[in-house]
Amino acid sequence: SQANLSWGGFTILWVLWVWGEMETAQLADECGLAKGTLTGMLNTLEKHELLERARLEADRRRVLVTLSDTGTELIADLFPKFNMFEGSMSSGLSPDGKRELARLLRIVINNADS
Repeated sequence: SQANLSWGGFTILWVLWVWGEMETAQLADECGLAKGTLTGMLNTLEKHELLERARLEADRRRVLVTLSDTGTELIADLFPKFNMFEGSMSSGLSPDGKRELARLLRIVINNADS
């Protein structure tokens, strides 16, 4: 499943790894994804056993998303490699240049994922 992880999938795993379990509405916001887009991505990640979803007892319409042990291992393994790669790729840029690059990449990535 490592090779099949999209940028959006990586982002979802990373957000859950950093912030812990989260409801789908908040997760969509944190990842900058439409709820419909998030649902499709969660289906894929759940199929690869990287996360789990559970309906809240208090309100069955609300869904809580949690990383599985496999998902935690994957993101803990991938993140340092990604961080090192990202650092080497942008080493010649000023802080303002890095911010602008990140802003433009988010636009490109959102277009690619939709």
